[in-house]
Amino acid sequence: MPFIRLYQTSDHDAMVHIFNETAAPDLRAGGRDILYLSSHIWCRPYLFLQQQTCFVLDDGDGNPVGYLLGVVDTHEFVRKYKETYIPHLLAKGLNPPAPDEDKDWSTNLANALKSIMHHPEGLLHSEAPDLLLNYPAHLHIDILTSHQKQGYGRQLIQQFGDVAKKEGARGMHLLMAASNEDANRFYPKVGFVRFPHILDGGASGEQGRDKITIWYIKDLELSSNLST
Repeated sequence: MPFIRLYQTSDHDAMVHIFNETAAPDLRAGGRDILYLSSHIWCRPYLFLQQQTCFVLDDGDGNPVGYLLGVVDTHEFVRKYKETYIPHLLAKGLNPPAPDEDKDWSTNLANALKSIMHHPEGLLHSEAPDLLLNYPAHLHIDILTSHQKQGYGRQLIQQFGDVAKKEGARGMHLLMAASNEDANRFYPKVGFVRFPHILDGGASGEQGRDKITIWYIKDLELSSNLST
């Protein structure tokens, strides 16, 4: 029977596989090279820097079928990323694009990803400083199709939320692709609400939304229990 446990280094390749299988459509459409770059932004750095708050959904036979990659203190994560993860990227030959190279997501996705990879300060969301003030923890969660819609996402979020609260985080946040309708239905069911600010100058007519993402937040001080 599936259960949740902490990440082990032997899970690494399986975690990257889960990332690849569940990545956004535009990343999967880019092929192996794009997925490889993407995993160095939204998967591998958490396994490299934050193993103690990475949770695995185990299928009961030792095989990861989902994960939650969590960070309790985003400011500290960015500091460690700059100090130790960027040198790791450079050692692997993953260099940033030159200043004069095209880094637009729509015209040069590879360079756009390399640029994001080398600028972790984007995680600080300086355009909305009260986000990290009140919701300093953040997370990424992915589950293979075979184990979705069975309550495991709720359990993963509960476990990380309990740890984050115990370690002093007032709240947690996540950003999701605005096009992901399933996720947009899921997060409110587990206690998340939209970040209550206009992020795109009113272009979308919605709070907590920019051009391509929706920002969700959860207050950990109100309750340690997820809403039903």
